[in-house]
Amino acid sequence: MPERAPNRRSIGCARGRRGRALALGWALVAGLLLAPVGRGTTRPPSAAAQASVLDIDVTVRGIARLYAAEIGLRFDPTQVTPVDAMPSRPGLQLAAGSGWGGSPFTLVNAIDADAGTARFAATLLAPAPALTGDRVLVTLRLSPRRLEPEDAWGLTDVRLVDRRGQVLEAVWEGVEIRPVIAWTRLEPGAFLPWTASGP
Repeated sequence: MPERAPNRRSIGCARGRRGRALALGWALVAGLLLAPVGRGTTRPPSAAAQASVLDIDVTVRGIARLYAAEIGLRFDPTQVTPVDAMPSRPGLQLAAGSGWGGSPFTLVNAIDADAGTARFAATLLAPAPALTGDRVLVTLRLSPRRLEPEDAWGLTDVRLVDRRGQVLEAVWEGVEIRPVIAWTRLEPGAFLPWTASGP
């Protein structure tokens, strides 16, 4: 029985289909490689695009007898975006500072991203000893929206309290707090007229 000649038409069609498929595949790859990245955004690269996060530490210097603190902060939402320090919890929070020596009892911890404000209040619980020296009380995490933010954050109000509930007067600049009285530098037995009992 004579052998049948191969069907050249069917072979040619198969080769043509494979060629078209390969051409289509390379066209898709080339399209992905040449397509503009981030077409949905027109904002130029910035520090935020580089996934940078700034940890803004609120620090008290030379403190003594500190048992509780309430701290208010402001930030410019047009320059920075707050980063949640506790993503597992609802809302936006700050991070309690390492200066508490552990986990303090937190009374208030909230960030208002639209208003550009943040508030944190915490206290130690007896019998914990009072805080002394230099202490980081709270950390606000911010992601810059521009390369060099200018005056984009700072303290708005501070209230420091000792174990008895007495206010420890303080002044601040930027995010650094200093007591009006340098308690840690006082000589033992120094006379303070406003602490003396009346006649």
